[in-house]
Amino acid sequence: MLTSLPMKYPGPWFPVGALGVALAACGYPQLPPLGGGDASGGGGADAGTADSDPPGHVASNATWSGTVDVSETLTIDTGVTLTIAPGTTIRFAEGKSLVISGSLDVRGQKAAVVKLSPAIAGGHYDGISVAASGQLNMTYGVQVGGGIVVDGGKITVSDSFMSQAPGDFLSILGAATVTVSYSQFGLGTGGGSDTTHTDVYISGAGSTISITHTNISTAPFGVMLYGGTGVNLTKNNWFSNFTDIDTQAGVMGDVSGGWFPNGAPMAAPGATLIVTNAATSRLSDAGPR
Repeated sequence: MLTSLPMKYPGPWFPVGALGVALAACGYPQLPPLGGGDASGGGGADAGTADSDPPGHVASNATWSGTVDVSETLTIDTGVTLTIAPGTTIRFAEGKSLVISGSLDVRGQKAAVVKLSPAIAGGHYDGISVAASGQLNMTYGVQVGGGIVVDGGKITVSDSFMSQAPGDFLSILGAATVTVSYSQFGLGTGGGSDTTHTDVYISGAGSTISITHTNISTAPFGVMLYGGTGVNLTKNNWFSNFTDIDTQAGVMGDVSGGWFPNGAPMAAPGATLIVTNAATSRLSDAGPR
């Protein structure tokens, strides 16, 4: 249970490291280091690319399977697709990330999810960054310890669990296209401590955003709606957050059909939230199927 009101801040939180430094150069704040470790644990193979690929790049189409250790930040180059096979575990060293200029295709299955996690249990990494030319597709993924930043790119996520980022989990900047369905932000009803500050941070104009049939839970803020109009946040379960939806003037979102056990959210002056047909009990068709 949250016992004190979290401090608001003007922008998204990102971890330190390669991704954090790059974003800080654009004016975004960083978090202090949160510990972690290297990716030298036994049983895994280093993330390999073709012999002709330059260091730090996935420059040709590739497929990962088994257990893969990411010990350096990797960029998936424009026009290149990295496919993650069902049942794969990817372990990230502290401060490392995947930067997507091409495509990342996470092909988990219900009985063989893809796990994206820190190399050291309880640690963190710099997550996934989706550039304007990039695209992330994730089905039946379990991503913990690092979030997703999408700045003008495209992501489609379904049937996935996302929690324990070192700051905001999903940060939507610029004119991005985001579709999330039948998934879960936070730890849900399973208990435990989630380090995520905001499940979904939305900033800037021109994005097309749809987050539906999803559990948005266990964070100080479920959604910070600080940019965008016509944002579709319908048919979700909102619970165990200190604040389900925080808004700023000029934004508009539709949260109809959602379950709000602590009461329907109120929009800030100058903001609009459409709240119709609120559910009287937890939705059974929200969350991973």
